[in-house]
Amino acid sequence: MVVIILFISFNVFTFTLFKNTQFREAVNEINETDIEQGSERITFSDVNYTAGEGQVDVVAQFRNDGPVSIELITLWVAHAVTGKYGCASDLNIDLPVGADMYLERTVEIEGLNSSFQGFVAWFVTARGNRIPLEDRLIYAEYAKYSFYAEYADLAKGIGYMGMDFDSFRYYRYENPTKLLNYPDGISGSNVPTQTEAAFAINLTNYDPKGRNITIDSHSLWWSIIPTSDVPHNIWWYIVNVEPDGTIGSTSPGTFSNITIPYGESELLIFASADDVEAGFLQQKTPKDTCTVPVFLLLHGTVGDKPYSQTLPFVAVYFFGS
Repeated sequence: MVVIILFISFNVFTFTLFKNTQFREAVNEINETDIEQGSERITFSDVNYTAGEGQVDVVAQFRNDGPVSIELITLWVAHAVTGKYGCASDLNIDLPVGADMYLERTVEIEGLNSSFQGFVAWFVTARGNRIPLEDRLIYAEYAKYSFYAEYADLAKGIGYMGMDFDSFRYYRYENPTKLLNYPDGISGSNVPTQTEAAFAINLTNYDPKGRNITIDSHSLWWSIIPTSDVPHNIWWYIVNVEPDGTIGSTSPGTFSNITIPYGESELLIFASADDVEAGFLQQKTPKDTCTVPVFLLLHGTVGDKPYSQTLPFVAVYFFGS
């Protein structure tokens, strides 16, 4: 009985010692893995994204600055505003300590087109780490386009375009088809009466879906003149303007549609009394002193779909010249 008891006790002791050793080895292995995982460090430079139809091309130079080798398994890329994303899951890149590498990779993302801008990307390593492409410009772009998303949320009630009120201005004419002092102009809040004039406003495309917006000749600057028992209207249609201030769409049918890519701004000029598809004609400000409301009536396409939007704009004081 004593021998049997000693034998059983020895086996229990041996089993316990073996399991304890296994536990310590597992803990040490986990700790070593955690240390190695926490030691993975990659620095990036020259990161660039180029969007195309249904894909984005990623270019980056990077270096393993950590004390352990790194195996890169997957590259994820996401649009910073729309959230559209995709991945390249077959990288299998081994990056030894101190090694430099140049990466060119195409990632498919459904619904992208060449107007999309503002991406973020990250690698997933064999140890399970998520390593972002740590380029300052990338995060600057991310912040920029996150701002666009927030602005778009605020502007949902009125459409996809936002206005820069500080840039609102008007121009007099140097000759019948050339604007004076272009593009600087004069602040548009106070404008003389009985004056041939043109108006300008800077618009930014905040479309939440990241599409281009194209403005056609049917877009206009419109106001109501409340100086009689029966208020009347006055308007200025959009025109093309050359860098020297010359109006480039004075003949019928010569207007070139104006495309504003997502996240970009464009100074639009409203100068014609008629839709320039029918021909350019100077417009004159009202004859009576008054303060008037102004609206922008925009027409064209957003992406490949029809687009129209009315923007409550500013008030203008027409004063006796």
